Amino acid sequence: MNQTERKQLQCMSRIIIGICLLLLCQAAMAEPTVTLTVEPDVREIPVSPVLQQIFIIAGIDPPDATPIWTLSGPGTFQGDLNGLGILYRPPQQLDCGSADVTISVSVPKANGTKLTESVRLTLIAPTPPTPTPTSTPTPAPTATPSPAPTVTPTPVPEPTTAQLTVRSNVYGDLVWINDEEYQATPLTVELPLGDHRVRIQKEGCTPYETSFALQQDATLRGTLACEKPTPTPRPTPTVRLRSQPKTVSSNEFKQVFGLDADRRPRVYVDNNFQVKSNLVVIDAATGLTWQRTGSAERFRYSEAHDYIRQLNRERFGGYNDWRLPTVAELMSLVERRRNVHGLYIDPVFDKNVKFCWTSDNVSSGSVWLVNFILCDVTRSNAVNHVSVRAVRSR
Repeated sequence: MNQTERKQLQCMSRIIIGICLLLLCQAAMAEPTVTLTVEPDVREIPVSPVLQQIFIIAGIDPPDATPIWTLSGPGTFQGDLNGLGILYRPPQQLDCGSADVTISVSVPKANGTKLTESVRLTLIAPTPPTPTPTSTPTPAPTATPSPAPTVTPTPVPEPTTAQLTVRSNVYGDLVWINDEEYQATPLTVELPLGDHRVRIQKEGCTPYETSFALQQDATLRGTLACEKPTPTPRPTPTVRLRSQPKTVSSNEFKQVFGLDADRRPRVYVDNNFQVKSNLVVIDAATGLTWQRTGSAERFRYSEAHDYIRQLNRERFGGYNDWRLPTVAELMSLVERRRNVHGLYIDPVFDKNVKFCWTSDNVSSGSVWLVNFILCDVTRSNAVNHVSVRAVRSR
């Protein structure tokens, strides 16, 4: 290599190093964004002796930025909830008619300043009842009692009707009384005393018929013999989802998990839920079997695995192969719109489970979770307490 070629190579190296330094500076100078959401969505809060709780949820990008919360006004708040927000508790009494509360969150910017977002709430004290004026009663004039009149008792007529209650061992049946159609059991009707005919019928069952004399209130229980329905074969799943845990960094999680800029799914699954029992829900679209209620408590990530092992020991729902879902599996439950409970999930699932652990992690001390309040994926420290919704593949 001659001297000219060496100079050209040194020049190209300086250019490449300069470009890399410029890209690193631009990444370091990226401005953070903060979005605040109030759950429930209220701004005026009536003060009540009953303990109230208001969730202030912060959507922070980048997710690893450290938020600093401040409260100005009456009430208290509980620290960081899994890195997602705070729990604000209004006072249970207020001396004045109303008071303003400002809750703010700040995140550091690259230039050394802070980005601050605030939400303002108004506390309203209850209006005391207007006292009713009292008046001094006027004494009643003294009267000479007169002899009580003689009352002749009125004879009580004999009853001519009675109530008949009809029950059966099936649902969705129909009842006929004296060839007149009534609604399904359980049924209570008023009938004249005397002889009556009752028929209970349901498609696929042998009808129950009887005749009897109604003399007083009575209950009739009919037993129908029904054919057992042919079990419906389980449909073939139309969506295949990753079931193996994966380590995904904060730089690539949106691409790997198929998320948009708001950390929500680019593609939603058209679920086909079938409620098998109070404990289990099957999604025919994915072939996954889900725990319907989720955990009654919140666990650290290590404790979540202990909870899964306990479900399998107890054969929860009749199965012993439960596990933690991946992000892909848990995000398949996310709906496009909120349900009546304010969550982005079908109301067939329990409303008390709002954040769920997944089996995918960021590093040894950080795990990805799904937030059904904001409909997104976020990271959480493994020592935080989060709910569990178990899944199985068959």
